[in-house]
Parts: sequence; C-alpha cells; structure tokens
Amino acid sequence: MLWDRGETDAWTQHMTTVPPKNTIPHAVLMHVAVGDHQVANVMSDVEARSIDASTAELPARSDDKTPLFGIPRITSYPFHGSAAIVYWDGGNQTPLPPVTNVPNRGGADPHSFPRKTPAARQQKSDWFQPNGALTDVCGGLACRTFNFSG
Repeated sequence: MLWDRGETDAWTQHMTTVPPKNTIPHAVLMHVAVGDHQVANVMSDVEARSIDASTAELPARSDDKTPLFGIPRITSYPFHGSAAIVYWDGGNQTPLPPVTNVPNRGGADPHSFPRKTPAARQQKSDWFQPNGALTDVCGGLACRTFNFSG
C-alpha cells in the first residue's frame, strides 16, 4: 500500500478533477513515445482514460484492435480541455510494444524522442501559455518525432 501513491494511476483523481486540499486543478498534456521502453504504452492509455484525456490523432503504428480505446477524439483546434494525450512515433527504429506482459527492449528506446522534437516542444509551449491550449502541430496526421525513420 505504501507504493500505491507512487504509482501514477493512484493519483489520477487528483490530477484534473479532485485536487488535494489547498491546490488547484491541473491541465495535463501527455506526450507518449510509441514503443517506449520505460513507460508501457498500455499504462499511458490507462492513465489517459483515468484523467478523462482526449486525443489528437491515433498513432500511426499500433497492434491494438482499437487504438486509444475509450479516449475521445479532439475534433477541432485549439483544444481547451483539461487533459490530452499525444503519441509521438520514431518509426521503425523501435518496434511496437510486445503484446505479452514483458517490457519493450527492441531497437532504440524512444522515451526521450518527444522531448527532442521541435514540433512537440512547440505544442508544449502552446499548452503552457496563459490560457493555453493544445494545437495541431502534426497537420492532422499521426505525430512523428524529429528522427522518424520508416
């Protein structure tokens, strides 16, 4: 039970709708790397559903029958919701995550790719402005990282 508070989903109710006493609600932007070795994509999806996030475009690559199941699509920009999830794909240098209960270890670890991508940085900057919002920096397509190969 001690580690429940350390697990991201243990605090989701406090992130956007029920903040801890003497704090304000937060707006959350999740930038997720397709095939991340450090944060399982399935857990990012669970967190997004838990905080009522919306999503931009679906990831270009996914083995899921219904990618981002249960997460509503953003239909117009700028998006002023309290939470959003955006997948960033580095292409075939990283395989899709395994469908079994094992971590992804194939290819390059894309965990830091979104943070190094100029378009993702612009999106974060737009989000963090006073009265900020999610902007479509990927032109209505699945978002690709700066080093996409594919």
